[in-house]
Amino acid sequence: MNNYKTIKFSKSSFIYEEGNFPKDSFYIITKGKVISYAINSNNYNKEYNIGHIIGLVNLAAGEPYSVTMEALEDVEVLELTLSEINNITNNDLIKTIYNYFNNTLETWLSRYYINLVKNKLDLYYKENIFTMADIYLKNDFPDVAYRLYEDYIETLEDKNDIEYAKKELLKLKPANNPSTFTSNILLYKKGSCLYTEFKSSNYLYIILSGRVGIYNVINGKLFLKDIYKKNYVLDGYEPKLEYKPLLTSAVALETSYIKVVTKEEFIEMIIKDKQLRSYHVKMMSMKVINILSRIRSIEENNTILKLFILISSLLKIETLFEDINTTVLSYTIYDIQNSINLEINDIINNLKKMKSLEIINDKYIRVKNINDFFTEYHEYQKNSY
Repeated sequence: MNNYKTIKFSKSSFIYEEGNFPKDSFYIITKGKVISYAINSNNYNKEYNIGHIIGLVNLAAGEPYSVTMEALEDVEVLELTLSEINNITNNDLIKTIYNYFNNTLETWLSRYYINLVKNKLDLYYKENIFTMADIYLKNDFPDVAYRLYEDYIETLEDKNDIEYAKKELLKLKPANNPSTFTSNILLYKKGSCLYTEFKSSNYLYIILSGRVGIYNVINGKLFLKDIYKKNYVLDGYEPKLEYKPLLTSAVALETSYIKVVTKEEFIEMIIKDKQLRSYHVKMMSMKVINILSRIRSIEENNTILKLFILISSLLKIETLFEDINTTVLSYTIYDIQNSINLEINDIINNLKKMKSLEIINDKYIRVKNINDFFTEYHEYQKNSY
């Protein structure tokens, strides 16, 4: 790491400022302490010190900085460019960047759920297993319900509850086990559960084809966190933070070929494969931007702007690895309702005001032209402030 340029920032100076676009650099702190904050929110206040990486997410995603980063004391950083990531030969630095993305994503996901969850006790306690299974059944995911009961029975926690779970299990069709395509590539049929929010799998899942939905039960409803397609990587490992909404279930929404690897195997893959390393940096950066946008959407008071922010983040996830200019969002109006706590009528009435969107069957959202959508969003944003 000694080959990288060292930059010094004096106390109270800005390393970068909210709203500005990254030039071509991110930083690793080697001395001192910095703090991040945003103008209109306390959600982004966080301190960073030696060893922390700052500025990489926005640089890789091509997004303006979400926060201002200020030196709390005299600070020294190593300056790296995005192109230099592919040329890193220091395996420890590659692992540091991998861990940085996981920790950053988990931190902001936690902040998002703190804002979203109505009963704050739900941050620390899951719904009981029977309530969760019933919610998945009502949403046509019997495979998840079956797996939840199976996972619960293995715990041997409560004899009476386990007996009841066994009876419920008998009412359901056995879960679809994936078939083996090659040694670590599995074929999951539509509706198959990869892992549940009750029990982590301790594997990573690389989607080679198909679509996978990430769900959990929040506020007594089924919450769609994300839908991922080809090239995305799902993390089935148990979160480090103890917020229960971080635990999720993964379901194949169509027949999907998925490569299943351990974290250690994946790190070896990104050490050896520069293209995969580049994909991973872009993907994880966009996942973080997606969550930051959801936090902004919840905080925003203007309903139209709230919807613009959320839909733009969904589009960026859907189009990261696809060159398309029109799409029907995987998210329904009801998924949007659960994501930002708006009433359905408010969502529908305000979506109808957006020229680049079309509502289909009072449920789905069609983006007629993605470029036009972003133009409309930016014009509305400019005229609202």
